[in-house]
Amino acid sequence: MSIVAAFAVPHPPLIIPGVGSGKEKITSTIAAYDEVGRRVAELAPDTVVISSPHAMMYADYIHVSPGRGAQGGFSMFGAPQARYEAVYDQEFVRALAHACAQEGLSAGCEGERDPTLDHGTMIPLHFIQRHTKDFQVVRMGISGLSPEDHYRMGMLVQRTARELGRRVVYVASGDLSHKLLQSGPYGFAPEGPEFDEKVTHAFSTGDLLPLLTMNRGFAERAAECGLRSFQIMAGALDRTAIKSELLSYEGPFGVGYGVAAFTPVGEEGAKELAERMRRCASGEPVDALPEVCESADALVAGDWALSASIGRALALDCGIEAAPIGLFGRTGVPEAARTPDDEESIEATVRDAGLIVSDPLICALAPGARRVEIPQYAVSSRLYRERLFIDKYFGHVLADERKEG
Repeated sequence: MSIVAAFAVPHPPLIIPGVGSGKEKITSTIAAYDEVGRRVAELAPDTVVISSPHAMMYADYIHVSPGRGAQGGFSMFGAPQARYEAVYDQEFVRALAHACAQEGLSAGCEGERDPTLDHGTMIPLHFIQRHTKDFQVVRMGISGLSPEDHYRMGMLVQRTARELGRRVVYVASGDLSHKLLQSGPYGFAPEGPEFDEKVTHAFSTGDLLPLLTMNRGFAERAAECGLRSFQIMAGALDRTAIKSELLSYEGPFGVGYGVAAFTPVGEEGAKELAERMRRCASGEPVDALPEVCESADALVAGDWALSASIGRALALDCGIEAAPIGLFGRTGVPEAARTPDDEESIEATVRDAGLIVSDPLICALAPGARRVEIPQYAVSSRLYRERLFIDKYFGHVLADERKEG
């Protein structure tokens, strides 16, 4: 197993000894963060990969820090005595940059302007290094690229770890909304609490799809900083069945701080998942996967649409009445759903909504149904590099398209 755990963590500078005051108001965050450090030490990773919104950032490029390592401190926050150092896993960095180039992903080690560690990296290091310093680091920023590209970056982290035989812990550093309270530093916006509710729900359930499909304008109005870091983390957990835990959530200063843990539930499950994926791609009948998707009405998957890490998948709602389907790929549709006009009804619904129909199957309601591609809503496995579950958004998209039409 390459990714042995992943954690989503905040980065409030006041959590560092000597910086500001008010720590008594975030005791749950401090306790949860210390638990993260303890768990990382128990896992004894070779490498800790950290993505930070405050590391080097470009609009069209995900930057990975090069070199032997870096240092940084909290002088700008009034605590010059608080200093941290990271030793980089240079072999991992080179392999990851090479993988990005091979896959055509705009990411790598070019364009570093300032090698100094940022506080989004140092705060996770503070808690981890209290328990262990026996690991190397890979540090990367976020970018203005799409959720798809951030997810792909995480997938390449997973692949690189596997190919190098590394035990890797992924740490996604990022605060939630900065607009929770009128008295906060950024004021209040109604999107703030709503954003935090969506993200913490994803953290607690392990259903990470909303992190990838969230409206960008909504996220900007919430003034978040961690979403794209979390998207890379989701990619690092691609095709991995996970146990998820929301360890804490607080926002007493108007900024949301969430701490969450994601633990792979077993390598054997991952192997079985890969085998069923292969069988599905070859057209062989396969069973549903309740151990991966316990509450699912349907599991929509194929060799281009399987990612257990994104959690449950539900039957696509095209306005057609059908019994819940225990479906994996294109098989297992119960007789109750096999009405002669299912496929025709789906196509008529799509046609009436003025949408484009192309390519084979992503709708679980009928064998042979066609995928509906709606680029502006990203309801297309191709737009997510053929690795996502599709949730109930299809029905909402149809409704929205009718309104706009």
